[in-house]
Amino acid sequence: MEVQLMITKADLSAVHEYEKTPGRVLSIYLDVDQSKQVNLNRGFEAALETRLRDIERRLEEESERREFSAASSFARDFVGKYQPGARSLVVFAKANGSLWAREMNPGITPEIRWEQKAHLQPVLEALDEFEPYVVVVADKSGARIFTVTLRQIEEHAQLCASGEVTHTKTTGLDHLYSQSHFQRKADEHVHSYVRRLVHDLERVVRSKPVHRLMLAGSNEIMGEIHRSLPKPLRHKFVGSVVLPADAPDVEVLEATTSIGQRVEREAENSKVEILITSAAKQVRATTGLKPTIDALNQGRAHEFVYAEGFSARGARCDACDAIFPARFLNCEYCDKALQALDDVIQSAIEKALATGARIEQIRGAAAQRLLGAGGVGAFLRF
Repeated sequence: MEVQLMITKADLSAVHEYEKTPGRVLSIYLDVDQSKQVNLNRGFEAALETRLRDIERRLEEESERREFSAASSFARDFVGKYQPGARSLVVFAKANGSLWAREMNPGITPEIRWEQKAHLQPVLEALDEFEPYVVVVADKSGARIFTVTLRQIEEHAQLCASGEVTHTKTTGLDHLYSQSHFQRKADEHVHSYVRRLVHDLERVVRSKPVHRLMLAGSNEIMGEIHRSLPKPLRHKFVGSVVLPADAPDVEVLEATTSIGQRVEREAENSKVEILITSAAKQVRATTGLKPTIDALNQGRAHEFVYAEGFSARGARCDACDAIFPARFLNCEYCDKALQALDDVIQSAIEKALATGARIEQIRGAAAQRLLGAGGVGAFLRF
C-alpha cells in the first residue's frame, strides 16, 4: 500500500478537521526504517501489536474497549498492507473507519496514544526542525535545483550552460583583441546561464512553500548566482557549501542539512532573547506556564514557544476546553470541575493550532535559556 510521503502544515489543518468527528483518536508513530535489523521481515508490525495490546489491557469501560478495538483493527489492517518507503510512519485512526497516514524521513520515537485528539506534537516538532528549503547545485557547465522537505530531497530542474563559460587566456600583443573578445563572450555566456538558472529557481520557489535558499557547487558560479538573485530570493539565502556539481543527492542532502540546523539554532537563540526581553518589558510577549496558557485560552497568542524536554502536569475543562496548570481544580471561565492532564504542553499545542497561533520548539542552548524563564512563552497578538 502506497502512502503519501511528506507532511505539510496544510495537512495539519486537515487533521484538525478530522478530529471534529466524534470519537477518540488512535495516534501511531512507527519506526519502519529498513536499514535497522529489528524492522526487517516486518518487525514493526510485531512492535505495533505489542503496544496495542498494552493499551487495550488498561481500558476499563466496555464501551471504550469496543471503540479502541474498532480503531485498532483499521490501523492493523492498514499497517499490514503497508510497504515501507521511509524511516517513519504516522497513522491516525478512529473507530468509524476514518484513517490518515503519512510517511516521514526524519526518525521519530515510536509511540502510540489513545486520546480524545490526535497526538500531533512529534509531527509539529519535525516540521519545525526541518524547515523546507531549496538548494541550487551548480558549476560552469550545468546546474540542478532541489527542494528538501523533512529530509526528503526532490530534484525539480536541470540546466546546461549554453556554450563554454571558462575565461579564455591568450598571450602576446597581437592577441589583445582576441583575448578581450573571448573574455567578453565567456562573460556573456555566464550571465546568460545564470539568468536562466535564476528564472528556473524563481519558478520552483513559486510552486513550493520553501523558506530558505542554499547554494552549492563551485565558488565562482555561486558568487555569480548570489549577485544575480532578486531581493525576495536574496532574503531567503542562508548559506553555501562547496560541492561537485554532480554530487549524489544524498551528499547534497547531508551537506545542506547541516547548514539548515545551524541556521535553525541561530534563529532560536535570537527568538528566545527577543521573547524574554519583550516579556520583561511587557511588550506583546509573555513567559512562564500560567501567563502563556492564559494567552492561549484567550486567543491572544500569535506564537507559542516551548523548550525541548519541558513538560508539566495540567488540567482541562471539558465544558469550554480551557487548559490550566495542575494546581487548578475548577475552570476560571465557567467554574466547572477540571480533568487532570499528564502533560499540558500537548494540550497547549492543540490550543495553539485551534486558534491559528504558530508553534515553535526550542532546542540546544536556547532551550536552556528558555527553561530558566519558565520553559514556555508566547508572542502576543494584543
